[in-house]
Amino acid sequence: MERMIMLLAALLLALPLTAVEPDKGLFIVTTDYIKNGSAVLGDLIAEKEKRGFTVRVVTESDYGGVGDKGAARAAKIRDWLVANRAGYDFVLLIGDPSPKLGDVPMVLGQPQGDGVSDPCADTGYSCVKIPTDLYYGDLSGSWDLNGDGVLAQLPVDMGDGGIDFGSELAVGRIPVYFGDLDELDELLGHIVGYMQTSEEATAYRKKMLFPLSFIWFDGYKVFQTMHENKETAETAEWFIHNILPDHPGVTYTRLYEAEGHYPTQFDYEIPLTQENLVSEWEKGYGMVLWGGHGMPTGVVRTVWREDTNGNEQGENDEVDSPPLIDSTNGADIASGKPSFVVAISCLVGFVSDPGSITYRFMADGAAVGVISSSSVTDPSAMKWLDQDAPLDATTFGEDNSAVLFFDRMLDGGYAGRVFADIRDELGDETVFRVIDHKLMLNYFGDPSLTLYDHAVVEEPNDDDTVTDDDPPVNDDAVPADDTSGGCSIVI
Repeated sequence: MERMIMLLAALLLALPLTAVEPDKGLFIVTTDYIKNGSAVLGDLIAEKEKRGFTVRVVTESDYGGVGDKGAARAAKIRDWLVANRAGYDFVLLIGDPSPKLGDVPMVLGQPQGDGVSDPCADTGYSCVKIPTDLYYGDLSGSWDLNGDGVLAQLPVDMGDGGIDFGSELAVGRIPVYFGDLDELDELLGHIVGYMQTSEEATAYRKKMLFPLSFIWFDGYKVFQTMHENKETAETAEWFIHNILPDHPGVTYTRLYEAEGHYPTQFDYEIPLTQENLVSEWEKGYGMVLWGGHGMPTGVVRTVWREDTNGNEQGENDEVDSPPLIDSTNGADIASGKPSFVVAISCLVGFVSDPGSITYRFMADGAAVGVISSSSVTDPSAMKWLDQDAPLDATTFGEDNSAVLFFDRMLDGGYAGRVFADIRDELGDETVFRVIDHKLMLNYFGDPSLTLYDHAVVEEPNDDDTVTDDDPPVNDDAVPADDTSGGCSIVI
């Protein structure tokens, strides 16, 4: 008997592991005003139902809190989700995201606690009060174990019964500002259009765009003096070397820094400028990873113009910051081929700014899903220049999460679920900056969308009726690749 058990165990270990299909239940948490006033929300729901999803729209009539704003409303929403989450794996938040005044708000997490010095105070933003939507995903414990009113405080809110960063619900957000239903409907229309695209027209989604800048040089000071030349293109090169060989048929275009005393050390297809990026992106790319210093409405390059003192250090007075991309470019890029975007940039997901680049790119149709930061972010600890190094899992940033996000999206994953799982897997060091990043990086867009969504043609039964025995339509499977070679380069 013991030998039989050992053989069975060995057999099970030898079987390939497969991802567990999530429950195809989607909550849409919004307000009565939006539910009753949106002309396109019903179209979005219909498209999800064609794909086998059960969709439930939830408003203050369900979760309560009429008249509440900010944290009080957020607590009501979360309590309702905790009580009703069985059979659901996704939640899409549609409403005003302001942590203080929003009707479907983000909440402020404070891993360092209250009353600590804020190194970003002079910028008008905070590095210690972090806007987050993870509050609606990690539902298994209390976010305020000690009851002091400070959420996500390290370590007191992360013991038994507290935050564990595992997301029972995969969260996505669509902001609504000033109650503008016309703009909301335009944004929802871009998502619906993405799902209604013919299968033949989805080929662009296996094209990747890498507009990646330097973020500092040896001698440059950002809070502290840096001691290396740091280029975000390092991440793309590691990705191309380690991940893309597993995805035949995927093509890519690189825009790297070509100017200055110390340009990129890598090969590239197009020099990195704002004009080049906009003109190339509008041709249609399914996945975009950009990198550069960010503020809510724009991202800049970092160019070491010249070494004026000859010391081979790129000090601040030798460095310029020309624009890389800004929130007005979304309308120029939009071509009916919206992208999934991961932004290696501070603050571009700062939801209290209605002109943020994340929001504008979605509203204008340049992006259909965005992972971006609500605060000031750092790279992970990964040493990308060592292309044979395993991926760092001790820390968590846009860079190491982007690598796994695009890998799993190419495998057919649901965007919000992929990101939620990555956040749980990465960053196993329980220190302030790791926890900060788990809060500040959020997914914007429909969390149940895939890279391979396309138009579903409903085929009724012979008797023109639909029965409960009919299996749900699932077009989320990865289509067969039409090539058998490795990566090719789009120029």
